[in-house]
Order: sequence, then C-alpha cells, then structure tokens
Amino acid sequence: MVSTEAPDPFGNAVGRWYYVLAKGLCERGHRVRWLAAYTREAFATRARARLQHHHLDLTLYPYPTRSWSTSKWQTLRRPYGYFISDSLAQDLKAELRRGYDILHLESAWAGWLGLGAPRSLLSVLSLASVDFARTVPRSVSGLVSKVLMKRTEQRLISQFDTIRVLTPRDAQVVQGLNRRARIVTIPLAIDPSLYPFKVEQPPNAIVGLIGSMHWLPTRSAAVRLLTSVWPRVRASRSDARLLLVGWGARKSLARFADAPGVTILEDVADSEPYFRRLSVLAYPAVSGSGMKVKLLEAMAYGVPVVTTSEGVVGIDAADGVHAFVSDEDEILADRIVSLLGPSQTGRRMRLAARRLVEDRYSPIPVISQIESLYDEICQSGS
Repeated sequence: MVSTEAPDPFGNAVGRWYYVLAKGLCERGHRVRWLAAYTREAFATRARARLQHHHLDLTLYPYPTRSWSTSKWQTLRRPYGYFISDSLAQDLKAELRRGYDILHLESAWAGWLGLGAPRSLLSVLSLASVDFARTVPRSVSGLVSKVLMKRTEQRLISQFDTIRVLTPRDAQVVQGLNRRARIVTIPLAIDPSLYPFKVEQPPNAIVGLIGSMHWLPTRSAAVRLLTSVWPRVRASRSDARLLLVGWGARKSLARFADAPGVTILEDVADSEPYFRRLSVLAYPAVSGSGMKVKLLEAMAYGVPVVTTSEGVVGIDAADGVHAFVSDEDEILADRIVSLLGPSQTGRRMRLAARRLVEDRYSPIPVISQIESLYDEICQSGS
C-alpha cells in the first residue's frame, strides 16, 4: 500500500479514509505493508499510535525538502510526485522485489510508483479534470499548472488496468481517459465509532462549513455560501451566525473576514468541537469530484446537512430524508432556516443520516468491497 498522506483518523480527509482502510484490512487478517508520505508530523504521530497492529508494517516518510533546481527537475520528470522521497521510492522497490499479492496505490499521483507493476490497483480519489473544469486561470503560470495537472492525470490513469473511483460520475470520466481499464466504483468510509452521535439541537443558531479551503470545490462552496446563501439566511434570522473552519480558511476567505455574523477559523487542531456547535452544515458545492468527507462526518455526528446535487454526489442521501438537497440558493437558505431550531424534521434527519453512514459508508461494507476487488485482481493476474 502506498498513500500520499498518513493514515490518521483525525488528519485531513484522505488520511481519515486511509486509517479506516489500514485498520479494516488488518482486522480481517491481511498482512499489510504500508508506505505513506505525510505533510504534518502530528498526522504521522497519531497514525503510529493508533495503528500498532501485528498485521500492519507501517513506514512514514515526510514530504521531501528539495532545492529550487531539484524541484524543477522533479516536476519535469515526475509532475505532482512531490510527495515521493528517495527513501520511499527505494523501500517500495525493495518490497516489490520481495514479492506481493496486490500493489494498492491511493491517489492518482501515487500512480508514479506503480507504473508497469503487475497486480496493481490505482485509487483515484479526485479528478483535476472535474475540479478545475470551470476555472479560468488568471495568470500564465496558473494556465500552465492547470494544463500540466490534467495531462499528468490522464497520463497516469491511462497506464493502469484496474482503477477504483468513488462515484459513478468519476467512473465515466476515468473510463474516457482509459478505455481498456476495468473501472470499479467503491465509496470511501469513515469510522462511526470516532464520531459520537448526539441527536439534541445545539442551543445557538449556528450555520457552518468545515473543510480544507485549499481544495477548490470547498473554497468555491464557501464563497457561494457567503455571497448568495448566507445573506438570505440572515434576512430571515438576524440572530444566526456563520462559522467557517478549515485549512487555509482565513487566507482563502480574507475578503469576508469582516462580514456580519461571520467567524472564520483556520488550521484548528480538532474539528469535533466545531461540528458540535453547528445547527446545520451548509455545503452549496458548485462542482467537485470524489466524495465530500465533511458531509459524512456531519451526518455521523448528528448535524443536519444542506447541500447541492454536486455536494451529495457519491452519497445515497435522499432529499428531505438524510439531507436537504437543492441547487437553488433561495431554497438552500429556506432549508437552512427551517433547521435553525428544534423540530421533528431535524431530529428525523439526524437519525436517518447516521443510519445511512453506518449502513453504507462504514468500514464493514466498504472494506468488503475492497477485498472482493483484490480477489478479482489476483485471479486475473493483472
């Protein structure tokens, strides 16, 4: 197993999925050799502490620090392989020489380390061709980056025989990039036991969006919320407050720092206290590939979700049952207002959403699908 981030249950979104995957495979008796790059020492420390399992051999590698000239050379040689240190690459080669059943590569960029390897599985968790489809670069360097990202993504995806994606829509995009590949849709999972559920409504009318603002889909959702949805909410509920929390939030949303009733916090150590304060999680996504972990987490905690059809892609949430879903800003605002206070609708939604996470997006059902895919790869030999 190779991942671009540490399997940390309280790190970033992909790290939370990696933790579920590592723990789930080991608990089912698989012997797992996991090589993970990591961006923050705290992520690595928690991963080591949480995953002390005799079936898991975990080695963590900090993202390499390179000189300007070396970085440029690496970009030309292996674009977006910035997480790959020499020691990670060397250790993986040694492991492959010793023999293996499955080489599982988590994220498209990890594909650099599996080119030509038999019995390899590439997990594509997000797609630049979807995430940046509607963006117009404001500079030459931005245009170059967008083109390079899409070309690199296509190049890597085209090299693998078996590719796992998170949503049916992503499957269609990936199939268009690699006609010969077997594309399998398997969602990601979170561990509900890490999300204590509370059905009670918080006392204050707080609307929130929690997620990394470094990721364009979340940042664009936050801007839409601030500029179009939030003013409508405030017009109906002047006592309501908006809480935006996430990596790089204050920098990315600096122009909204003084907006009435808005609080912006960034790089918090633990997101749970902020989920606990919310009456509603509002995620008016404009576009975005993959699945939105923040929605699953809100559902697991018992926070009602109001989102768009884009936001709920990959999650089998029924409008009005597990979440409120609409693409109209006025309707989104009305649904948010309706949840700002105790109601039977909100209570039913909390319970139904939690059950959905447990039934469909928890370790047992998702790891079972991963295991089945491993069996198919081993049987086919490719």
